[in-house]
Amino acid sequence: MATVEWGLSQIAFWRLTPREFAALARQAAARERREDARTAGLMALMAELLAPRKDGKHYAPEDFMPKTEKPKPQAQDWRLMKAMAMAHNAANGGHFVTREEA
Repeated sequence: MATVEWGLSQIAFWRLTPREFAALARQAAARERREDARTAGLMALMAELLAPRKDGKHYAPEDFMPKTEKPKPQAQDWRLMKAMAMAHNAANGGHFVTREEA
């Protein structure tokens, strides 16, 4: 996929350093944001021409932009974290040592 979007050959892609890959990924993300902004601007223009707002306000490109807000992480309960750690340990063949066994 990246070889097609970035115009790289397979060999050139696999020879990228992590820093070069990150730079290309940032450029691709910026290009995608510009394309989203252009599309949103056209959608705002078309909405304004075809269905103007009754309140007299104008549509803005931001009205049509994808929302990118990330949900805030919630703190986990210690009992849930302990249960997950125990399940992971058991799934990987580990065993539990209590204070009395140590």
